[in-house]
Amino acid sequence: MDPIPIPTNLSVMTIDACCQRVQDVLESADLHYGHGASDAQSEALWIVSKQLEQSPSETLEQLAFTISEELSQKALEIAQKRIESRQPLAYLLGEAWLMGVPFDCTPQSIIPRSFIAELIVHESFEPWLPADGQVLDLCTGNGSLAVLMALC
Repeated sequence: MDPIPIPTNLSVMTIDACCQRVQDVLESADLHYGHGASDAQSEALWIVSKQLEQSPSETLEQLAFTISEELSQKALEIAQKRIESRQPLAYLLGEAWLMGVPFDCTPQSIIPRSFIAELIVHESFEPWLPADGQVLDLCTGNGSLAVLMALC
């Protein structure tokens, strides 16, 4: 597959515009999502957030702020690398976010993702587990659910 041309006429733009541009590049390829992000829009936000050295949640609060041409270009280069390598974004960035918590990630690790994480953070396990109960996270993946439970 030929590389997608990366625009070179990048001036200072808003974070929102940069996210949209990265999203457009990702959507131009037939990528699979679900390894830490559910779609191109989520991956674009994640890529731009990484360039800004902040969480995706923080970036969402700053969409009207500007981002430099250099960081915009780096974000587009990562999107291109994602397309060319077909690797999950978590492996390319070395991190994955689960319920607002960052986890280190390498190709040797399992990417944190679970529908149970939302229960841990926003709900409770009652009536299955009393509030003072204990939980053992055994052989469930990378331990991210245990980390979330310890933080909540």
